[in-house]
Amino acid sequence: MMTIAQGSLSFHSGKKLALARKLKGFTQEELAGTLGFPAVSIKTLRRWEQKGINPVRLKEVAEFFQLPLWPFFDEHLDPESFSTLILHPQNFSPALRGSLISSVGGEYCREKIPDPEESNFRGKVELLRYAKIEDLLIELKGFPILFQDTKGWHLLLYAVKFERADLVFQLGARAGDLVNLADSDGFTPLMCAAYQGNLDSLTTLLDLGAQADSVDA
Repeated sequence: MMTIAQGSLSFHSGKKLALARKLKGFTQEELAGTLGFPAVSIKTLRRWEQKGINPVRLKEVAEFFQLPLWPFFDEHLDPESFSTLILHPQNFSPALRGSLISSVGGEYCREKIPDPEESNFRGKVELLRYAKIEDLLIELKGFPILFQDTKGWHLLLYAVKFERADLVFQLGARAGDLVNLADSDGFTPLMCAAYQGNLDSLTTLLDLGAQADSVDA
């Protein structure tokens, strides 16, 4: 049985990497030099374990441990559950994808394991923070650009949130429907830019046809 522990939100991707490394019997020096693991220095590996894995390299790390991306992104997955995934990755193939059973306050609840497309989306969101625009556009090839997560957020909303005005233009130009696409609460990219005082994104969105009627004066 897999559990989701309260207060486990600090169990970020770097801590998961450190746990996976230890469970597989690697020292940091050994893992950095192992075939199939991203070619990084010991200094970089230590930084990843302390602060989180570089999202550009996360896919390589997940593949090395024979896992999809979602276990590294799911902040509600506790160390015990993650350990089970590392030690028995074959038990969590797409064909057996079911539910995480959690016990919170003595009551059982059921949560769906994130589907591959959702996990893929979360990876793209992480790339929005740091990636060069050229690299991100390559990563977006073939990805459904209008995809929205469980909150209704899409890539353009996240680009505005992260103050990536260069990506705001690229995303809005590639898919005009994104410009006025609101989240589950009716929050649009233009509202997000106005709320943050992000003039560059605000101007870009207006140029791309964002509707200002619903924005409070």
